[in-house]
Amino acid sequence: MRLTGDFHTHTIYSHGKNTIEENVVSAMQKGLSSICITDHGGGHLFYGVKEKELRKMRDEINLLREKYKDINIYFGIEANIISVDGTIDADKWLNMFDYLLVGMHYLIRFDKFMYYYFMNFFARYMGLFKNYCRKRNTEIFIRCINKYDNIFAFTHPGERFFVDIDKLSKACAKKNIALEINNRHGYMTAQDAKIAVNNGAKILVSSDAHKSSEVGNIEKCLNILKDADIKTFQIINIEED
Repeated sequence: MRLTGDFHTHTIYSHGKNTIEENVVSAMQKGLSSICITDHGGGHLFYGVKEKELRKMRDEINLLREKYKDINIYFGIEANIISVDGTIDADKWLNMFDYLLVGMHYLIRFDKFMYYYFMNFFARYMGLFKNYCRKRNTEIFIRCINKYDNIFAFTHPGERFFVDIDKLSKACAKKNIALEINNRHGYMTAQDAKIAVNNGAKILVSSDAHKSSEVGNIEKCLNILKDADIKTFQIINIEED
């Protein structure tokens, strides 16, 4: 299996260590045909990118497209769900992006603080409220699906926030939304990934690079794909060697 494009990478605009151009150059050196820059939406308390910086990134990517003709350079965002109704923190700028990735993260401004942080924390690390949180988190994702028509993928589903991958993947399959196997976090798990593809959902594999040297690194993803026995045609950014 060979990675064709890395659609989840971070830069100095959020909490990455390298510039957009350094990520692009690394992707080219590794033989990728595409790279997407996906820093965090503005709802993140520490790493969120504000509108002024988003416009600066858009302009920078447009210039890099002229400079590097041998690779597709896309502007995306890893938006954060910020409400139980599925609202994300990139509403005002959706027409700016080539790809919209969405995830649930800590350290964001979520409208139900006690539920989002305390109940999910107890569910993940102490086993309390686990079934309740899995059900409610899945409902939040599905509301997000129904709210937006242009979601490309959900990032590392099941990591920190429990979800019902059976229900979520069925909803994603209907809307052609990919579910990510993330090299940095190791989610989805092989078990969840197998359920997802059996329900017709497509898989995205991503480095979630925070350094340019990490762009295109998917070793952990490949192990998960192997354990889940997922075929190339079920993955949107992998091809046979």
